[in-house]
Amino acid sequence: MVFIGRSATPIFGLLLLRLLTGCGSVDQTPVEPIAVENFIKNPTKSSFQLSPDGSRYAYLASDAGHQRIFVVELASDQTLCLTSKLESDVGDYLWADSGTLLYQQTSPEDSCDKIFRVRIDQTDSACLTEENDMNFRLVRSSQGRSERRVIAVSAAGDRVWEPHWLDWRSAETERISRNPGTINEWLLDHEGQGVIAVSEQGCDTHILYRAAGDAGFLPVLTYDNVDDYFRPVCFSPDNRNVYAYSNLGRDLIALVEYDLSANVESRVLFQDPEHDLFGDDEVDRVGYSRTSNRLAYAFYTSWRRTYHFFDEHYRDVVSKLEDRFDDHVIRLVSSNDAEDRHIVKISSDRLRGVYYLFDESTGEIRMLEDSYPWLDEASMASKRPITFTSRDGRVIHGYLTLPRAVHPEDLPLVVVPHGGPRWRNYWEMDRFTEVQLFANRGYAVLNVNFRGSSGYGKEFLKSGFKQNGLDVQNDITDGVRFLVDEKIADEDRIAIVGGSYGGYAVLAGLAFTPDLYACGVDLFGVSNFFTFLESLPPWISRESLYRTIGHPEHDSDLLRRTSPLFHVENITAPLLIAQGGQDPIVNRAESEQMVAALRERNMDVQYIY
Repeated sequence: MVFIGRSATPIFGLLLLRLLTGCGSVDQTPVEPIAVENFIKNPTKSSFQLSPDGSRYAYLASDAGHQRIFVVELASDQTLCLTSKLESDVGDYLWADSGTLLYQQTSPEDSCDKIFRVRIDQTDSACLTEENDMNFRLVRSSQGRSERRVIAVSAAGDRVWEPHWLDWRSAETERISRNPGTINEWLLDHEGQGVIAVSEQGCDTHILYRAAGDAGFLPVLTYDNVDDYFRPVCFSPDNRNVYAYSNLGRDLIALVEYDLSANVESRVLFQDPEHDLFGDDEVDRVGYSRTSNRLAYAFYTSWRRTYHFFDEHYRDVVSKLEDRFDDHVIRLVSSNDAEDRHIVKISSDRLRGVYYLFDESTGEIRMLEDSYPWLDEASMASKRPITFTSRDGRVIHGYLTLPRAVHPEDLPLVVVPHGGPRWRNYWEMDRFTEVQLFANRGYAVLNVNFRGSSGYGKEFLKSGFKQNGLDVQNDITDGVRFLVDEKIADEDRIAIVGGSYGGYAVLAGLAFTPDLYACGVDLFGVSNFFTFLESLPPWISRESLYRTIGHPEHDSDLLRRTSPLFHVENITAPLLIAQGGQDPIVNRAESEQMVAALRERNMDVQYIY
């Protein structure tokens, strides 16, 4: 379970550059400095989706201060804004048919999400969900095109939602299944008849199944979600079994087929020899072909994102794109119903993302949009995977980014621990572009996938339990020492900066290894595990955190030993702390009690609320 957010917004790049002034000069290089603003801008366009017939595509972009839907006719290259009259943002959208879109927007009357319909010719626009104090959200599902789409419905302020059918022509809704209050996730089969429900209660996750025509749910399996993982992703072509990510009975998360009637795993579809197939629900996924009615591919992360193919058609599609975009990650974003036209996103360690249209019938690869044109790929620094051995002999993976046009020796170093801690760093440039910001200013940047990170198997994950500030922090420290010993980093010019769990690692680094860092920046990091656990919102399981962090009563010595607040007397380096007042997980007290304790000792700390 991710108990602290993954990372921070790139604003901590601004904060670190502010704090580093006077902490050692940065080597002058011939690389032209890129404006800081360019590293924190939102993309020009996002959420590209091809129409079912492949004749046009849509995207979201800002216009007059609001996020709106735009549609481009491929034949004429004409662009139309479909929601130009809206006075609030479009949250999400999808194609109902090739002439109609459904979109989600927050109602100003009750601040709830509603679903609207709009036609390309703008002859029709309507709100399909008028009920007050109810949230209605779009859901992407594997069912084929029809007049009914699956939506999520919940009462205002309620985290419990239920799946419904929405007839987007008549605006009629029909509940698919009731939620007793314990269901966290639903999965429908390809016909929308069979339903899998996932219920998470404390440390136990229950998988339930209701076959087509059955009245109630039957239990399939129960597992310990602290140690194990099982996530249904789609049904088999005949709707009898389910495909799922699973590490039950194994170390690594594999893609398996599970027999729902016999309650047993029937076969392993694919398993990487070294990496989990699932670790990031924003990226890792499986593709299912409606045309051939079969599993198409698994898109997952080794040292970089890659594919395993089950379908030769998709293997051929990606192979042709690889011929054009060598050394880049190719992400299949959207396809038409015939699956012969595709919108793809091309990215790398130096490229945030460029969108192309690939037409299989003509072989044409047409550029649609560079989402970050102000970040030139040729001006960005290269990021390479590294490994080193921690002090107890465990092999640790990470990434090193070196500034361009600088000899990699005795460089100032910025260490950026990731959030989570059940997350990991990646090779590609993502929405957190602070790595490139630092490299552009002459800093080397170290990302460490310390023990407890996702992606490297169950044993590696569990080796980080109750090791916050201890072996987990040692992995970060040993990564720094590795770069110092290799003469890459200047031991007198090392900063540490991070958000959320990364913010905790900043505080722990300054408190437990005070001679290592010249300064630090902490964004909404935990300073005191006792107050953190006490102030958690009710929808986060304390039971699982007691097992991964420590119990405030049974492990009080451990929590006191690993909470930086109780060791502020060790901190000597300048520190900047920033905190958002609406953070639902890391309460503002985590930052403010740390600031107060440091100021009592006249320590050098800046605070931004």
